[in-house]
Amino acid sequence: MPLHHHPKDGSEGRHGSRPNRSGSAAGEQEQSLPWPAFEPGQYARFVTSQGIQRRYIMYVPGGYNHTVKAPLWLAFPGTADSPEGMIAQTGMTDYAGKHTIILAALQGIDLSFNVEAHSQAAADRPDDVQYTQDVLRDVTRVLHVDWQHIHCLGFSRGARMCSRLASELSNHIASIAPVSGLRFPAPNNATRPIPIIAFHGTKDGINPFYGHGAGYWTMSIPQTIHKWVIHNGCRTFAKQKINRNVDLFKHSGCHGGADVFLAQVVGGGHTWPGSNKPTTLGFVSHSIAATVDIGNFFKAHPLWEKCGPAKPGSACHNGIDWARTHGIYLNPGWYPNLGPHSSFEAFQEYFHWNFYSNCMRPCKTTTSTSTWTETKSSTTTTSHTTTTSTSTRSTSTKTTVTISTTTTTTTTTNWDPLRWMGRLENLQVWGADNIESQSSGQGGSAVHEASKTSGRLFVVLVPLLAGAGCVGFLACLVWNRRQSLHNGFLQLGDPEMLSARTRLSSE
Repeated sequence: MPLHHHPKDGSEGRHGSRPNRSGSAAGEQEQSLPWPAFEPGQYARFVTSQGIQRRYIMYVPGGYNHTVKAPLWLAFPGTADSPEGMIAQTGMTDYAGKHTIILAALQGIDLSFNVEAHSQAAADRPDDVQYTQDVLRDVTRVLHVDWQHIHCLGFSRGARMCSRLASELSNHIASIAPVSGLRFPAPNNATRPIPIIAFHGTKDGINPFYGHGAGYWTMSIPQTIHKWVIHNGCRTFAKQKINRNVDLFKHSGCHGGADVFLAQVVGGGHTWPGSNKPTTLGFVSHSIAATVDIGNFFKAHPLWEKCGPAKPGSACHNGIDWARTHGIYLNPGWYPNLGPHSSFEAFQEYFHWNFYSNCMRPCKTTTSTSTWTETKSSTTTTSHTTTTSTSTRSTSTKTTVTISTTTTTTTTTNWDPLRWMGRLENLQVWGADNIESQSSGQGGSAVHEASKTSGRLFVVLVPLLAGAGCVGFLACLVWNRRQSLHNGFLQLGDPEMLSARTRLSSE
């Protein structure tokens, strides 16, 4: 039976229900708004995954408004660490509160996620990809999540878990930020290029920068980055010296804007840059704040979602096949509004909006037909005269010709998730105008300022772009808006970054 393709019990299958803050169902009745109002704060919530009750922490920022969608960050702590521990390590609730970001910090069984060598799961342990899907279903039912901005950040083993999700949930995870734990899954099932910003210390004693560590850690970080660069089809490379102990390696010009960035911390240990949480695992750099840089990267890399059919042999296609031939008969309640004769695309739509089998959103094709009829008439008169008679006979014949022209117009429209999830989801890409409007208030970000007008080229003087890697040139040509969003986010002169580093260092 295919994995990750259907809920395991009836409560998870009731997609019209909205769990309350304790995780139990709050009722099936309709509410006046698609999402209920939710008080800001940090909540411990529980989901049932594969028959096991699993815990996670959900953080609702103070500026959250249930009528406005907000980005969602999935956070994965390292081995032996809890969601609360990672929140303290990263200071991400401060950043999320300032930028109105929803957080979901997950917890592994025995504080250890199921991700082993090659970013694959051990068969004898619960599947944490399915656990992640269950958490996503829970969060998106109670909070207004921006589906173009679901991102993953993780530390150590949690970073390897983000690498795994990039492979297994690529149609939902917009980008990933592994700290001290980037891997390239084998096999890699990602159906699109994945934007990545990774941080790693050269003196990491747990996951060595140059590889040759534990059984799950044989490949070096440079080799791993190279594999992702090839996967994403990146065409350009630049090295930027951030400060005396941080080098930024930027691979850009990638398919779909899926940049691959590596912040190499010279002398850094198995640590989170910018953290003030005590550690015995090596040097912590406070010259950068990883949480802030991750936030800037995520903001600039939304999910450029495409629609399309499920490919034969994929997890999505196999899951839908099983659901249509077996699941709908065994448990019809798992598939509300679907039946044995529902189309393949209808099942795919349901799977996509409910985070099953990494299904891409299907393209819905509608056909409208109009018929134009034109009638033409002609009259022909024939006269016949005989010499033996004085009478003349005239014959008149009327001929009618009908010409019909049929015009067929085919349009592609979005599927309506309201049908499956009991709410309206705005699928417009968040990452263009909103990124610019927010970044325009950040000092020192000349690239973001120059990108406000789409499709134009700007000449910017060197002092304005020194932080964006244009030193040595008299001028720089800024790419069009979409491309320029991916450049220059790591600017140490940015007042926001300075204050963030000060804040994280003083905690």
